[in-house]
Order: sequence, then structure tokens, then C-alpha cells
Amino acid sequence: MKGDKHRYFIIIINTGYVFILALLIIGCLSCYWLKNEHDYAVFTLLFYRLLQSYQNPL
Repeated sequence: MKGDKHRYFIIIINTGYVFILALLIIGCLSCYWLKNEHDYAVFTLLFYRLLQSYQNPL
């Protein structure tokens, strides 16, 4: 049972979703603190491109 959990954890890391989620949370928090709409728009675009690259690898 413990081995299965470890395997699923590795699969989640390999898909990169942990990295994307962490990046999204950090970006949202920093934009909330800075209250900078331009940075928020840029970050949203970068996040969207990153998500596309994971869905459709080049």
C-alpha cells in the first residue's frame, strides 16, 4: 500500500502538475499583493502556454 502511494506521487510529479499548481499559486499571490494588472495578464498568458506545452508536447 505504501509503495502504491509512492508510485502515484512520482507519477504526479512527472506530469508536472505539481509545478504548474505551485506556479499558479505563487503568481496569484504575488499579483494579489502587487495589485498589478499587467503582471497578472502576463502571468496568465505564460501559465496558459505552459499548460498547452504539457498537453501538446513539441
